[in-house]
Amino acid sequence: MTSTTSTARSDRALRTVFLVDTATCLATGTLLTVAPATVADVLDTDAGTGLIRGAGIALLAYVPLLVVLAGSAGRTLRTGAMATAAGDGAWVGGSVLLVVAGASGGLGDALVLAAAAVVGAIGSAKLVNVRAASVPTPPVTNLAAGAG
Repeated sequence: MTSTTSTARSDRALRTVFLVDTATCLATGTLLTVAPATVADVLDTDAGTGLIRGAGIALLAYVPLLVVLAGSAGRTLRTGAMATAAGDGAWVGGSVLLVVAGASGGLGDALVLAAAAVVGAIGSAKLVNVRAASVPTPPVTNLAAGAG
């Protein structure tokens, strides 16, 4: 396998990760935008519905960028993966801070941390595939050709 093949495989995997990211942002953003009061009740939070709805709108606004990146290739795809993985890391950090600050309770803490784990996994998958694309694969030698 050549490094070109490795890069192509990593790019395909990155596109898949971006499609998963798109789907999760679309679903979560829609839920937060359409039903912020219900989300606040489930999370056992005093956060205003405006804050929850705002987070949903932000996620929905992020979806077109993810769609564009899912359709890109090469340097654009990998740079986008690194930039959005940084955003994923910020989301995870913010989620942990919310739980530590006591912004939600009980089941809400568990749900916020579960969502953060999903976001963290998506961000990690982006970085793993960017790294895989940048590591050259050693050539396979034909051992049979040397025998004789």
